[in-house]
Amino acid sequence: MGRYGEKVGLGGIELTTATAEEPKTATLERVWIDDPRPRAGRTVPLKMLLRTYRGEDVLRTLRIEIPANASGTLSLVVSDGARLGQAEQRETRTPTQLRSIDQVIRSLNKARRNDTLYVKLVGSDAGAIVNGEPLSALPPSVLGVLEGDRNGGTFSPLHGATIGEWQLATDTLVNGSRSLTLTISPN
Repeated sequence: MGRYGEKVGLGGIELTTATAEEPKTATLERVWIDDPRPRAGRTVPLKMLLRTYRGEDVLRTLRIEIPANASGTLSLVVSDGARLGQAEQRETRTPTQLRSIDQVIRSLNKARRNDTLYVKLVGSDAGAIVNGEPLSALPPSVLGVLEGDRNGGTFSPLHGATIGEWQLATDTLVNGSRSLTLTISPN
């Protein structure tokens, strides 16, 4: 059933597959930034060491831009799609049972891929999840209004604000999660 109870017909599904004669998997072993005190407003190379199923080391680099207004201690999280998807589902308390076509489509569009590394730069600013949508880095006055008005929908606190997101496609199924703590110097 779609929104407002209307029936939805599915015209078909197109599926493309590819096969390989050998496994194509890699594990995220290590992540680092050479600069011990990256500066706000600068771009820094994030290095990620992957180990293939054959034990070969593959070094990948992704340039990430530290926002100009960033300061203090931030977390940099690098994760495979499955782990990040599970963490986001727990954080936003997304229902596992989808009730409408809109929810199914939104869920499919947000799904994380298993051949991609996802990078999130997270600050300590508080936020909230309102009706399943994360709203990060909210001023205390807005948080107070949301906490006080429980009639406007579902509300739960969000303890960190995502201030940057990147992704790196790979040619293998990747597995693993690593995080760094960064101290950002003013620019």
